[in-house]
Formats: sequence, structure tokens, C-alpha cells
Amino acid sequence: MMPYVITLTGASQCGKSHVIEILHRLGNDSIYSDRGFHPVTFQKYTTRDFRDYEIAAIVNDKADTLDQKPVIGRWNECDGIDVEQLRYKRMVAFKKLNCDLAYEQFGDRYGLRLKDLYEYLKNGQTPIVVLNDVRTVEDIKTKLGGQCFSIFIFREVPNKEHFIKIGKERNESLNNTEIRFKKAENIYRIYIENIHIFDKLILNVIDDTDSLEKILRHLVKYLCEPMKMFSLGG
Repeated sequence: MMPYVITLTGASQCGKSHVIEILHRLGNDSIYSDRGFHPVTFQKYTTRDFRDYEIAAIVNDKADTLDQKPVIGRWNECDGIDVEQLRYKRMVAFKKLNCDLAYEQFGDRYGLRLKDLYEYLKNGQTPIVVLNDVRTVEDIKTKLGGQCFSIFIFREVPNKEHFIKIGKERNESLNNTEIRFKKAENIYRIYIENIHIFDKLILNVIDDTDSLEKILRHLVKYLCEPMKMFSLGG
């Protein structure tokens, strides 16, 4: 199998984490692993506040299950300073990372380094990157060409009442829920306005794990088709 980078784009609550979970499970299936499919969750850097469930994963030594990592401390915490000082320290730390690809959403920065992606590819692995910025998806496709497979996951047109309900279940502040809802609206428009960028649309419109897994099995089977071996050159 030629090494690939898989990008996932989709609004909050569309099922990105579920898709990643299934891809990892398929990677443990000898049918696909023997053909070179070895998925790994690629963690991009972020300056945003980590959510309660993400902090819980870090505390319980499951940080590798998350699709992003902090620029300061374990979850971007920095005790004893006010909000503006904290934001400044995070931005300084982010700049020092020298990310090749970076974008901003609602005042928070996200970024990744291409050398980290290349390292996974050299090791024959398939990094899965969650990217909710269409320009960054384009940039990766430009850099990697045929080695990037981009997926857009659609579940439903963003519904504010549904977001508020889920936010309450997560003990999330109303402000953070509002931000996630606005992001979801923006991301929904991404696909409508940039359909040509994505290689695959996954309609995750019903709670049917079997159907979703069947779709992803077909996708992995396609990626495992014999192709000319990939070389990074140099």
C-alpha cells in the first residue's frame, strides 16, 4: 500500500471521533494491516482551552486518543496568570513550534509540522488528521498530491438547540457551546462551497455503526489497492 495522509473535515458532533475509532479497528484487522494499512491519529497543536473530556483523557494517560495537543503544559494550563497573559503565552509558545501549516478559528490557533507527517509516512503508517480549515486541506493536498485523501463527514445541518443540549450534557459553558455551533455553521458551508476539494463524502446521518464501518471498509480496501510505491525523495 502506498502511504497516505487521511484528512477528516466535519462539524462538531458529526462523528469524526467515531470514524477514527473504526479506522483504528480496521488497522488491527490482518486483512488490511497485512496490506500496509497502519492508521495513527495525528495530533495537531492548538492554543485553545481543552475540554473536560479531553482533560480526562490526558489525566487517564489516554492523550494519544486525542487529535490535538497543547502548546503549554498538559492541556494548555498555566496557573497564576490572567486570561490575557495566558493567551499571550500560548501564542508565543505556538510561534516557537514553527508549524508549516497553521490556521485560526475564533481566536484560537491550530498548526502542524510537515516533517512529523513525513516521518509517519516513511514508517509506512497512515496519519489521520482532523482539519476544519479548507485552505489547510488544500495546502496538504498541494504538498502531498496523491498521498493525501480528504474526507468530509456530514451528519446534519447544524441545529443550535441540539448543540445546547449536548453542551449541557458535557457540562460545557454556554459561551463554548455558542463557539462550537458557529464553527459548525462555518464548516457546513465549507463543503457546499468547496465540494471539489474533497475525495470522499461520508453521510453519517443515522446511528448505524455497521453501515459506517461498511463504508470505511470499502474506503480502506480502495486505499490498499496495489499502486506505485511512494518515495519522499532525498
